[in-house]
Amino acid sequence: MAGEEKHTKEVSHKKTVKTGRPAFFDTPEQLQEAIDKYFETCKPTVLEVNGKPVLDKSGQPVIELNPPTVSGLALFLGFSCRQNLYRYGEREAFCDTIKKAIARIENFAEHQLLTNQKPTGAIFWLKNHGWKAEEIREQRIDLKGSISNFSVNQFLEKFNAEK
Repeated sequence: MAGEEKHTKEVSHKKTVKTGRPAFFDTPEQLQEAIDKYFETCKPTVLEVNGKPVLDKSGQPVIELNPPTVSGLALFLGFSCRQNLYRYGEREAFCDTIKKAIARIENFAEHQLLTNQKPTGAIFWLKNHGWKAEEIREQRIDLKGSISNFSVNQFLEKFNAEK
């Protein structure tokens, strides 16, 4: 790719030595184009064998899901691992482009939480990317002055029982 000439330095007596790895992409637009191609590969497709759709027990075509992943994006773009993709995102010119791509993957995981009957994988992914599942607990001071902890559910149960 272009950009190799940027990764050279002069050593004594006008001798040029290559340093570092050349950039995978010269511009954020080139990177965005490649990212868009990756997401095109992530669309669900009908599973086929010998050019014919595979059908389930009810005669419906079997849909093969191709969920987007950070490691899949990294490999598609030519990186050897997702950590290298994150490092590439530290370059000022490519920071927003890579953050946006990862946000698209995060959006997919969020969507799975709301639409999938078994969202365990999505929960795991989101927790590993900074999301937190917290139980809300409150403190209450009763008229006697003692402090007790109770959950919102306990409060609602007690409130509804008093009605």
